[in-house]
Amino acid sequence: MTDQTTQQSDIEIDESLPVFSKVYLTTDNKFREGRRIYRLTRPMTYDSPTHGLITIPANYETDLASVPRVFQGLFPKDGRVFQASIVHDYLYDNAINTKDYADSVFREACEIAGVRPWRRWCLYFAVRYFGKGKYPVPEHGWIYHLLKMRALSLFSLFRKK
Repeated sequence: MTDQTTQQSDIEIDESLPVFSKVYLTTDNKFREGRRIYRLTRPMTYDSPTHGLITIPANYETDLASVPRVFQGLFPKDGRVFQASIVHDYLYDNAINTKDYADSVFREACEIAGVRPWRRWCLYFAVRYFGKGKYPVPEHGWIYHLLKMRALSLFSLFRKK
């Protein structure tokens, strides 16, 4: 058995999507809540057509997509969604703008990354209803907020683009 505290692996991922910068990740074999933690070794940028340039600094730590193990076959964390997940984690961890904003950026980034529509919407609804990040609890509580957002999200499915 190897010593998990000293083993290190570098992952260099070259994606050809023009709005995402090249991503350099490493793992120091750190785990949080049973999930492997990855660290950016260089800054990453996402140039959103809607939200502008978002820069994630070097040494930022992420678990990529926080998908429960039972669903990882349907929603792999290292597939097309991984870049959008890094951006989303950064927005959540730093409570940048609002939760609605962070979730909207995630949905858009998934679409640009080529995540299939059904997967994109499942992932979006998962973060919309179950993601909390470091954002303050809404005035009427999470239950009221989630019900309100669900009604708005269902409405948006049927609107014309």
